[in-house]
Amino acid sequence: MRRTLKKGAIWLHVGRRKGFDVDVMGRNFVLSTGAEPTVEIDLTGNLRTRNKMENSYLDAVELQREGLESVASITFDDRWISDRLRAWLPAVRGGPAPVKLVLHLDCAYSRAATLRLEGSQASFDLD
Repeated sequence: MRRTLKKGAIWLHVGRRKGFDVDVMGRNFVLSTGAEPTVEIDLTGNLRTRNKMENSYLDAVELQREGLESVASITFDDRWISDRLRAWLPAVRGGPAPVKLVLHLDCAYSRAATLRLEGSQASFDLD
């Protein structure tokens, strides 16, 4: 079952294995429950900007070029999304839970991740 976590945009902090961490705007958060819980985040808005010197655009282009191999974690602080994840994913209530994370840039990038929730903060640690 696909459920919308949030339509609006929030800032995501992307921790990388090498180089500098980056911040990009994420929107249209979707949770698909089932045998393998999946969280989808749309990052394409960062690529559709008039100001091509904007940091979020440059960071999204760098993520697009490198793919998810360079990403170690994605963190954001949003009470609405965190509460919905707790309500709809029972495995999260007991601690970290395995999920599949899908990021949409120029195409859909998919990786296995561990979801951690602490208060209003959610963190995806990519395996």
